[in-house]
Amino acid sequence: DSSHQLIYGADDRGICVAVITGQRYPSRIAITMLKELYTQFQFHHGEAAVMAPKGGSSSKGAVKEATKLLRDFCDSYADPTNVDSSQKVLSQVENVKGRMQDNIANMLHNTENAEALAERSDQLNEQADIFRIKSTALKKDMWWKNIKTNILLLIIAAVVLLIIVVPIFFH
Repeated sequence: DSSHQLIYGADDRGICVAVITGQRYPSRIAITMLKELYTQFQFHHGEAAVMAPKGGSSSKGAVKEATKLLRDFCDSYADPTNVDSSQKVLSQVENVKGRMQDNIANMLHNTENAEALAERSDQLNEQADIFRIKSTALKKDMWWKNIKTNILLLIIAAVVLLIIVVPIFFH
């Protein structure tokens, strides 16, 4: 289980180019980088690279130029989306996919909230129906009590009136 990959190539004159990338870095882009690097290296150093003395002793200026060239390539190829339109599209697809997943999660959350609100609304409707039924029954009970009270008051008033009027007529 390696976390890196080595991609390399060489020409018939002995110039070898290689790149080590992460395992997930697209090989196709790494190969494109090697081809461009080879072309640029040939352009800048040409035959001097082939004629470099064995043992590796070369001028410090050539090493600095090669180091700068390599650094520039590493910087420009660090993000595959900067050099490859298909990688850019894949990156955009991943971003859209992530947003879609977030939207679906939000939609599910909103659906759960809507269901909870609908359930609460149903409960309130049931309670309102119960309240209406009880208030109607209470209204009827109070009406009957009021009628009974009025009848009782009429009877008491009639008795009091009879108590007052009957002795006056019989005297």
